[in-house]
Order: sequence, then C-alpha cells, then structure tokens
Amino acid sequence: VCSDPKVSEIKRTVDKRDGPTFYEDSCEVFVDTVGNGAVYYHLSTNTLGTMFDQKLFSPAWNGDWKTASKLTENGWITEIALPFAVLGVETPKPGAEWRVNLTRNTTTGGSLESFAWSVSYGSFHSPDRFGKIVFD
Repeated sequence: VCSDPKVSEIKRTVDKRDGPTFYEDSCEVFVDTVGNGAVYYHLSTNTLGTMFDQKLFSPAWNGDWKTASKLTENGWITEIALPFAVLGVETPKPGAEWRVNLTRNTTTGGSLESFAWSVSYGSFHSPDRFGKIVFD
C-alpha cells in the first residue's frame, strides 16, 4: 500500500515490459537467494502494473511472475506474486536466510524520491546492503 495525497500527480507512463518503471511511481524488490551478491534478481512494477525484471544486470531475463496495481483515493496498491521456482530455488527450509531489499519510488513531490526497507547509501544495486530475511 503506497499512500499518497496527490493521486492525480502520480506519474504512470511506462506500459511496456522491461521499461524503466523505477523512474516513476513504483515499487521494487531485490532478492539474493544465496546471500553473496554474485547473482540477485531485481523486479519493479508501477501503478499500471507494468513489469520490469532482470537477473543481476541482464534485462533480457524475464521471469514468470505476476503483479497487479490500482489507484485508490489515497494513493495506490500493488501486489506481486513471485514463485520460488522463478528464482531457481525450492521452497526455503526454516532457518534459510536471503538478502532482500524493498523500495518505493514516488514523483509527486516534484522530483523522484526513493525509500528503502534497508538503506543502501547510494544505488539500490548494493546487495551487500540488502536486509536479511529468515524463513520460519
């Protein structure tokens, strides 16, 4: 859920797969299933539900995942379904650790602003700065 009092100003133009959704109002997910930063996945979706994905820095990779987004009176909502198999892994066992980051980009303040679950102090493409999740 992305709250935003300026719904009418939400930037929503990218409508083709692998277009630069991250330069407008969007959410991004970064996932490193191994935790060493050598290979990670980057997924992004905007308010139109447009999908961007890449494995490491290869935009040619297109995973079989889903997303849906919609505007609301108070902002917008997005949902992402990312099967483990798309990431080349089986269901993680309890105690398994992944490196992950979740980000939100907004433009309604007049310029692109970005927020992250785990602060990267620069580029979001900093897997060493991703947060850790532990499966239960």
